[in-house]
Amino acid sequence: MKIKHFLAFYFMASILICSGSTFAQVVYSGGDGTSENPWKISTPGQLNAVRNHLDSHFILINDIDLGLAPYNQGEGWEPIGTDFSSPFTGTFDGDGYVINGLFINRDSDYQGLFGYTDGATIKNLGVTDVNITGARFIGGLVGQDVGSSIENCFTTGTVTGRGYVGGLMGSNGGSISNCSSTAAVLAGELPDGNHGGLVGYNGGSGTIMNSYTAGDVTGNYHLGGLAGFNDGMISYSYASGKVTGNNGVGGLVGYYEGVMLSNCYATGEVTGDDKVGGLVGSNWTEIINSYSTGPVSGASNVGGLIGENRFSGTMPNSFFDSQTTGQSDVGKGTPKTTTEMIQQATFVDWDFHTVWGIDSGKNYGYPYLLWQEFESGDLQVDITPANAWWRRVGETNWRQSGPDGMEYGLEAGSYALEFSIVAGWNAKGNENRVVHKGELNQYPIQYTRNTTNYLVSVNTAGPNGTVIGGNTFVHNTWVTVRAIPKRGFAFSHWTENGQVIYGAGATYKFYATGIRNLVAHFREVITLPGVMLLLLDE
Repeated sequence: MKIKHFLAFYFMASILICSGSTFAQVVYSGGDGTSENPWKISTPGQLNAVRNHLDSHFILINDIDLGLAPYNQGEGWEPIGTDFSSPFTGTFDGDGYVINGLFINRDSDYQGLFGYTDGATIKNLGVTDVNITGARFIGGLVGQDVGSSIENCFTTGTVTGRGYVGGLMGSNGGSISNCSSTAAVLAGELPDGNHGGLVGYNGGSGTIMNSYTAGDVTGNYHLGGLAGFNDGMISYSYASGKVTGNNGVGGLVGYYEGVMLSNCYATGEVTGDDKVGGLVGSNWTEIINSYSTGPVSGASNVGGLIGENRFSGTMPNSFFDSQTTGQSDVGKGTPKTTTEMIQQATFVDWDFHTVWGIDSGKNYGYPYLLWQEFESGDLQVDITPANAWWRRVGETNWRQSGPDGMEYGLEAGSYALEFSIVAGWNAKGNENRVVHKGELNQYPIQYTRNTTNYLVSVNTAGPNGTVIGGNTFVHNTWVTVRAIPKRGFAFSHWTENGQVIYGAGATYKFYATGIRNLVAHFREVITLPGVMLLLLDE
């Protein structure tokens, strides 16, 4: 979130707004709506007023929260620019701020913060924690676009619709650059097709560059981690989310025709029935300098890179990891082992000067796009024994050993780790481990076996109570012993070798690390009317 200091002077830019036959006066926080002096937006009400000036210029001057009444009630937010007859054609500059909590629940087409845009410019804007449900042409930012420029924007949350649904945009007919989405994309009831992590449909004049997605996509047909159906051009982009559907399912694009796809990759798991590929489900064009690594499964037309390749589709210098994808098909991309996929020598004629990078400390060793930023990494600790737990020092919750206990998105740096105590093994002291940016940081931790048995005996100092829990225990077993007083007596304390064990209650718990000889002491209780006396110990 961007923070700015500005004068609390409320600039009186009063605008007469007509909504039906009702006129209302809206005061923006400055500006006059021109490109040189755009209207300044600081409140939900001012944002809502943009719909009345669809060809003007706007800029945010702080974050906006739409997660409040009336915008989070009923059908929620009404999109700015409702259809082709009244599109938004102006400029909207988020200036690095975010609009949070966008809620829409409307069984209609063209749903998003902006419903329909035509020749507009939207830039430098985040739309976070969206919850959008609509019919067709549904996006976190824009439902349907014709010829607009969308740059440096991102979305998070959930977007649901029957067809032409994307985390950022439902249908794109302009240019998208330097954008991203981690929003989950869902088909909802009576699904059609064309669902994508970034855009549902990328039209013939649509371009996507330098963009990525990390949200999961679920639907029926033409589903892709980045785009569901492509007629335009996609380059220098990647997707890492899981894609699940029926027909035409791809880690990056579900159905690809149009201008060639170049310098892209996909790492997410892909599951479908027919035409299922790690990068593209069904391909009709040229794919160059691209790769895929995610697990791929399906019933027919399944491939590590391409599921179905039609007519003129070619894949020069494009590869898939045969081990991680679980596929070994030929003729639809070149299969390579994981070891080969992390070696620059595999990627002959790729541009490792201005387009790609490869580094064992980034992107799990696979090639990455030079524009990517790696500020965090994942941490997995593999412990022997497997029933041990770990956590970062200072954290509350313990994590399992192995992939089920992985901690995602840790800021790069060094962390102190601590480990649980396990019966039959010596305690493991704290250890420091380094998280490198953009990779899975996987570390083995080995305990030392110790099967020594220790006798823990428990006795009483007299006949005024009983004790339970004594036995023989293997090293580091969690032991519980109890002192149970008879009627008229109360527990006093434990001793060991004549020394009082301070802080130990009647139920005493500890790890077995040696022979113990514990003695429970009790004291008599005399009850008088309104008085209870505890006599001296036995």
